[in-house]
Amino acid sequence: MFKKKRPQEPKRPFSYIEKEVSFTNSIDGTVLKGTLTLPDTQKKYPAVILVTGSGAQNRDEEILGHKPFLVIADHLTKAGIAVLRYDDRHFKMPIKKGWSYTTKDFANDAKAAVDFLEQQENIDSSFIGIAGHSEGGVIAPIVASTDSRVAFIITLAGTGLSGREIAVKQNQYFSENKKDAAFAKIAHEIILNEPDFLLRKKKIWQAVNDFYGRFNLLMKIQFLFAMNITASEWNRFFIMYDPAEALEKVTCPVLALNGEYDIQVLPQDNLAAIEEALKKAKNTDYTTMVIPKANHLFQIVESGGPKPYSKLVKEYATTEQTITPEVLEIMTEWIIKRYLIAKK
Repeated sequence: MFKKKRPQEPKRPFSYIEKEVSFTNSIDGTVLKGTLTLPDTQKKYPAVILVTGSGAQNRDEEILGHKPFLVIADHLTKAGIAVLRYDDRHFKMPIKKGWSYTTKDFANDAKAAVDFLEQQENIDSSFIGIAGHSEGGVIAPIVASTDSRVAFIITLAGTGLSGREIAVKQNQYFSENKKDAAFAKIAHEIILNEPDFLLRKKKIWQAVNDFYGRFNLLMKIQFLFAMNITASEWNRFFIMYDPAEALEKVTCPVLALNGEYDIQVLPQDNLAAIEEALKKAKNTDYTTMVIPKANHLFQIVESGGPKPYSKLVKEYATTEQTITPEVLEIMTEWIIKRYLIAKK
């Protein structure tokens, strides 16, 4: 077993204020718990809300021993920017229930975070932004497209292509073999065309039997663990949703960063789609950038290109770096520059 070293993880006590907080999504009453970090209590500060990627994640977006949101929050707060990060509503929930929520539900949670920050005495309510990673990079434009209080958004490995296009490309890059890739296309068609959850599960099970054989126990065991996610409302929304719907209405400043070696969200195609949508919005302040040699987590790695998902997970786990300092500096400088412009 490899030894996990996470040299970037900050150690307490911190040089800034750290508060445990909670706030409520007024639409469905969900209470979100998180952490607010402040440079101090001497004045009001610009603020950013961090929104996690897909899956039930905690406020640090903890994955394989890495805590990227803790690292980001620490860096931004030391630079004079307040940060709110919070546990996903479905964190620690059973899979069947947790994956019944969709990206739209999570967007409402992010909007509730804006409501909360707006009322905090040490927050400059005129400059609250959202920075989202992966699915969070889809959520940020959804909120900004309908809420003028959002002063800026940052998408980190966010998508510009539709979920269906993303899924097709991921299957090409992740599948262990051509047969698995072919079955994924069949499953996606079922998910797209069947709105009822129970019927989706039934039809996918039947497809597994027809495609792999009724007595292929290995595949049945694999799908037994994955079925509630595969057939979930979340997955159906993801496949059907096109981020352009929101991006074409976003007029606040936008920073979009994607990694050169990201094979979950291919950088060039998605950044091009994001830029095209922002042009349609007549957005006058957006920056898109590919981070050299960075993967989906913005770790600097040796190579990109297709690889089985199992090898990708190993790459995330064994890489000691949590997030390249280049991304931290770009985010910090970009936010501060926009804040100074807004305050002129």
